[in-house]
Amino acid sequence: MTDRPVTTDELWFRDPAMEPPPRAASLLLLNPGGVLIVGNWTDDCLGWCPKPKIPASIKAKMTAARELQNTQTTDWK
Repeated sequence: MTDRPVTTDELWFRDPAMEPPPRAASLLLLNPGGVLIVGNWTDDCLGWCPKPKIPASIKAKMTAARELQNTQTTDWK
C-alpha cells in the first residue's frame, strides 16, 4: 500500500487570472508553498476554490454532537 494523498476532480483550484475570486468570502486557498488554507483572498495566493456545501445529514450530526457536548459536565474540583 502506498501513502498517496486522496484527491478528487470534484473540487479544483481556480486560476485568479482566468476566474477572479470573490472578495470578502471564506474560500479554500492555495498559498505559494502549495498548502491549502481557509480564508479570504489575498494577492499572494496562487489559486482559490469555493468551500463545499455541507449536506443536511452531516449538519444534523454536527448539531447532535454539539448538543451532546453541551449536556456533558466537567467537575473542576
